[in-house]
Amino acid sequence: MLAVAGVALMAIPIIIHWLNRRRYKVVEWAAMRYLLAAVRQNRRRLRFESWLLLALRCLVIGLLAAAMARPLGCSNQSVVLAGADRAGLHVIILDDSLSMSYEAKRSGATTQLDRAKQLARARIDSLEGSQQRVAIISGSNPARVIMQSSFDLDAARSAISQTKQTFKGNDFAGAFTLAEEIVRDAGDIPNRNVWLYTDRTAASLKQGDAETLAQSAKTLFDHASISVIDLAVAQPGNRAIVSTGATDQLVRIGFGTDLRAGLQAFGQNDPSTISFLVNGKQIGSPITSNPSTEETPALLPQIGLDKPGPALITARFSEHDRMPIDDELSTVLDVAGHLKLLIVEGRSGNGPLAGSGAFLKLALAPPDDSVANESNYIAPKSSATPISPASHSPTTARSCWPARAS
Repeated sequence: MLAVAGVALMAIPIIIHWLNRRRYKVVEWAAMRYLLAAVRQNRRRLRFESWLLLALRCLVIGLLAAAMARPLGCSNQSVVLAGADRAGLHVIILDDSLSMSYEAKRSGATTQLDRAKQLARARIDSLEGSQQRVAIISGSNPARVIMQSSFDLDAARSAISQTKQTFKGNDFAGAFTLAEEIVRDAGDIPNRNVWLYTDRTAASLKQGDAETLAQSAKTLFDHASISVIDLAVAQPGNRAIVSTGATDQLVRIGFGTDLRAGLQAFGQNDPSTISFLVNGKQIGSPITSNPSTEETPALLPQIGLDKPGPALITARFSEHDRMPIDDELSTVLDVAGHLKLLIVEGRSGNGPLAGSGAFLKLALAPPDDSVANESNYIAPKSSATPISPASHSPTTARSCWPARAS
């Protein structure tokens, strides 16, 4: 109705134009002949200017009517796209998963994530001077919203710069779901765009359910355009230490234990040299291994740990590749000390084997010249107790844990 009223109001300038023409009465006067001759010479120019002024007046009234009718016309995007092509929403998804720590070696970017942040900031810079909203989403698992939709482009740049590298896989399905929620909340705003910055590695795209990822992408595509900025590097070979620790579940002082590291190759299987460190100090000799696409164990056998309590075990490649973040892995082992045992004797004596618990003590910790006494895991101790007339108690042994006590 407002648009119809606007068209009707456009007739007002035309009516005023015709009324102005009827206001003047032509009177023949000799002195006016020279002026009429000059007017006839400029008649074409004056007529063009008159029609141009009339058209501008009608256009102003039509635009005012269109502006008033815009809330009704916005239900059909084609009505307002011509006037609102500079308004829109941009959802930026940053893949900050482990694979993005690969060294990009590009100008101004150390890693793939640095490169992605560099391109995302450039995208935001291109939106200056327009009515554009920006939202930032982290693509690592679990996906999360870093910045909600906002016109504050400086805050968006800051959010991009402060995004940190994670050591997780990605969650593109969750990121697409969050992006869909942001797009839906934006209402009928035109030019809705989702930008995904990722290295598109095969390992990262296998994270989660493929059907869930496909469905979330399809649902998002129904509400916004999706653009993938591919940061992949040709043949980005990488080797990684995926696990480390000891082969024995119980690690004891004075007893040799095997340290192990699980190696895996992604895109390459060149021989690699690995070293083990205990509390920051290298132990044993480096080991050469040839990691494959499946986890390959590397063993450092019979390492003796002489202190009870926590011990930091580190496995490290001697040479770093272009993803140094997974070239070293550490874990903490709980090294058990002596297991103290209290032997309560029912009958004591003065000689070395006189007590009733002497043979039990000898069985638990037999003397051996080849093994130092402190290397024995069990540390028994005898204690005599008087025998009551009503009971002849046999010799008993009681364990005094914790085992870490030296």
